[in-house]
Amino acid sequence: MTLLAALARHYDAIPGIAPPGWSQIRVARCIVLARDGRAVGISDMREHRDGRLRVREFLVPWPDEVAKRTSSIVPNLLVDKSAYVLGCSAGHSRRAAQEHEAFVSRHLNVFADATDAGLLALLAFLRAWRPQKLASLPGFVPDVLDSHIMFRIEGDSCLLHERAAVRVLLAAVEQERISADEGYCLIDGSHGPVARLHRPIRGIDGALSSGATLVSCNEPAFASYGHKQGKVAPCGEAAAFRYAAALNHLLQRQGLNRVRETVGGMTIVAWTQTAEGRANDDCDRLVVDWLNGAIDDDAARMFPLAEAPGGMGSRNPWHLVKSGFDRQARVGVVGLSPNGSRILARVWVEDRLDSLMDNLANHCLDCTIVPRPAGWGVMPSLARLLQNTIAGHRDPANVPAGLAGAVLASVLTGKPYPRPLLPVVLMRIRAGGNLAAGWHAAVIRGVLARDHRLGILPDPVPERLDTGCGDPGYLLGRLFSLYELAERGALGQFRTTIRHTRLCSAASMPARVFPGLAQSGAARLVRLHRLDPDLAVSLEREIARVHTALEDGFPPRLSFHAQCRFVLGYYHQAHGMQPGTPSFWAEPDMAEAGSGLAEVKP
Repeated sequence: MTLLAALARHYDAIPGIAPPGWSQIRVARCIVLARDGRAVGISDMREHRDGRLRVREFLVPWPDEVAKRTSSIVPNLLVDKSAYVLGCSAGHSRRAAQEHEAFVSRHLNVFADATDAGLLALLAFLRAWRPQKLASLPGFVPDVLDSHIMFRIEGDSCLLHERAAVRVLLAAVEQERISADEGYCLIDGSHGPVARLHRPIRGIDGALSSGATLVSCNEPAFASYGHKQGKVAPCGEAAAFRYAAALNHLLQRQGLNRVRETVGGMTIVAWTQTAEGRANDDCDRLVVDWLNGAIDDDAARMFPLAEAPGGMGSRNPWHLVKSGFDRQARVGVVGLSPNGSRILARVWVEDRLDSLMDNLANHCLDCTIVPRPAGWGVMPSLARLLQNTIAGHRDPANVPAGLAGAVLASVLTGKPYPRPLLPVVLMRIRAGGNLAAGWHAAVIRGVLARDHRLGILPDPVPERLDTGCGDPGYLLGRLFSLYELAERGALGQFRTTIRHTRLCSAASMPARVFPGLAQSGAARLVRLHRLDPDLAVSLEREIARVHTALEDGFPPRLSFHAQCRFVLGYYHQAHGMQPGTPSFWAEPDMAEAGSGLAEVKP
């Protein structure tokens, strides 16, 4: 199912969502009118929440032309900004008088034949109102200016636009507004009025504050066979409203469906829908928590610690999830990026809940490495993972958007990780990434392990230190780590070691680098024999074993995948010594002092 079709279908599953022509708008003030049209006062509609006064959202009439207005004057009915309703704005703009005149004129025309007492009171108020009266109204404060304002009749418990007779008239106005152009809808296949312009989508990080469109054909270059705007890719009025309303609901900042962190500039939302067509908050929370990296204890039991006997691979993760989830529910995940006045749907995945959870579990299993990296937790969010491995200076803004989208798609679908991921990770290591912290090694292990599991690579990838692995790259990585351990033991905890000066050249041209490392390592071991004989003997024994396993000596060059295994061997050996021996975690810049990003320095 396409993204727009899935969103349009999900519209029916959202309880209390706005009907066509309506929208959830933040409204701060309400003018109370007497039956004869006099303004009794201004009521504050804000509420106390979290120790502050916060503006509430109300379901109000808000048709497409109002939602899309920019510089043009387009008055709304019954609810609008202070410039339209009262002719006053904070900037004392001359345009406010024109907007108020248009507001009054439209209400007098649309409701000319109205018989409802509330509408008659509103028309009387608009005929008699003068902007100079605003400061004398009870309840007026400067914050009224430029805020949204609605109406209520004195003595009524409902707002003016909520009265039954008023809603009937508004429905008739909305029906008249529908486009006269007809055609087949590309979303649901129905024949009917075609939307000329689509509603803006709000809440995308980095997009215009006024909103951006997901479907837009507003340039001559987009025209086709004489069709313009909405006729180029026809979508029915009803379907266009439904998908936009559903997506705006999912993108709410404090909503249940929005992933907390952006990934490569993408704003991600996820939703679930049962076979009966209902939304399921528990399933939504489960999926979003996984994408946020905020896995609770119940979900964490899916993944016992990698250090436990048997490892992770001996468990089927889904069978350990607590009961109560509809495994057959359909899950939709979309990643949206800003693109000027438009929105780019960079990732769109729809799958069953059990299949998606298996894919997320496989992502966790593939990236498992022992010991776990500092601040890793059960499974970090994708935003943190990419920030710590491929972002320059660990700045989220430096995560390549295209690569981030491809990685997200691989995680959700279970397909191989994108081919550019490994080269970028190795590039960040060469640029000074903190290899000993383990994040780079975990990603490298994840890519190689998935390729092996899918039959792309023949050789298995060790999860922990494997002294029996005969891969040259893995052995050379272990050997490099042993030489560095000897250097640390002999010279103490210096911040600059051979890892900082020789790692990249050793991983790419071992025959040119390792003979020199062996010579300097022998001198370090002589010194270490005087300081710690037991450690020196242990290191000499391990170095001899690795040299014996390297039957063909030091190769002139290592292939790309061999360099990746070099990184794994280095990390495993660095943390694989017996307790009490020097470890890279003893370094000040690598100590695992907590689970936040601040403890993982580049």
